[in-house]
Amino acid sequence: MTPVARVRAALAAAFAIEHRMRTIILIALGAPLAMVYMIALPAERYGAFSLQALALLTPAEAVAALVLGFGTMLAFALQAAAGGIGRRGEPLTLGGLLVALAPAGLCCTGVIPAILAALGASTPVLLRESGRYASFFAQYADLFVAGGVALVVLSVWLASARMTSACTTCPAPGVRPLRGGITNADDETLH
Repeated sequence: MTPVARVRAALAAAFAIEHRMRTIILIALGAPLAMVYMIALPAERYGAFSLQALALLTPAEAVAALVLGFGTMLAFALQAAAGGIGRRGEPLTLGGLLVALAPAGLCCTGVIPAILAALGASTPVLLRESGRYASFFAQYADLFVAGGVALVVLSVWLASARMTSACTTCPAPGVRPLRGGITNADDETLH
């Protein structure tokens, strides 16, 4: 099964009409998270986390914000539908969220000087090094966002793979296991 077909099959199973609550949760939580990213991604250029930063939002950042917001909720929904959250995809999803926010949270803020001060750096070291670290995050901000998007997309694919993988040790959904490992999949008269 191709990766696209696997994701399509997982989406069809997870968001079938009988699971409409997952769709509602995806939209209700994905939209605000996407909005936070639409503000956070250009906040570095604007200088503050504010609605006015939306004026500096580029089309690429808008797409990244939508993928990060809705992709995160999609990954959580697929992980829940596949049998529970807390497996291999969740750390990737959370890592993608944090990696994408690193430039906005670390560049041109007091976070880096505070970390250096907590590590015991003197004032001359703070003044010399904090700008160097902040410029690193500013210079490679696009790569951090792309890495965050890649981690979220990978977590969606892993959740889809987990949901659509064939299980050889358990019966298919709706098939009742009988004695001796025999199932009622072929003969519905066995009750």
